Amino acid sequence: MENFKVAQSDLKDAVAAVKSVREQFLDMDASLILYFVSPAAYAPEIISREMADIFPNAHTVGCTSAGEMITGKIGRNSIVAMAWHKDSLKELKIEDL
Repeated sequence: MENFKVAQSDLKDAVAAVKSVREQFLDMDASLILYFVSPAAYAPEIISREMADIFPNAHTVGCTSAGEMITGKIGRNSIVAMAWHKDSLKELKIEDL
């Protein structure tokens, strides 16, 4: 079991891009998904809704970016997401800001 995993998608369609991220996390029972999304490529409100819908058992937190960093490289016009397995975060408290 992996406690942490990173995924990336640069598919042009927002819904397809989120599904691609989900496919990369199929073996991950995540409690937290943190993602960064290019506002030049995707409407942030669509990505936010899709991430929450496709990961119903996880907290999803995201923001826009001017470049998405993954494994030492900077991507453009993509989504980069990180998932934490539910057993790796014993206490998780997310408060409304």
